[in-house]
Amino acid sequence: MDIVTISSKYQITIPKVIRERFKINPGSKALFIPHGKTIELVFARSEEELAELIRLHSKTSEFSENSEV
Repeated sequence: MDIVTISSKYQITIPKVIRERFKINPGSKALFIPHGKTIELVFARSEEELAELIRLHSKTSEFSENSEV
């Protein structure tokens, strides 16, 4: 587990061990998915994968938003 600090510009630095493990590079795309009081961060390896993640999330988001605590 790594703890990061949010900068004054609301930015975070992804720890090196995480970047290497998940092959995250400059320009990588990520999707923030809210789940109640938590946030899921999903990285996409291509524009096609990002579009698919958005499509899948949009199908379930109505249910998820109505289920928040």
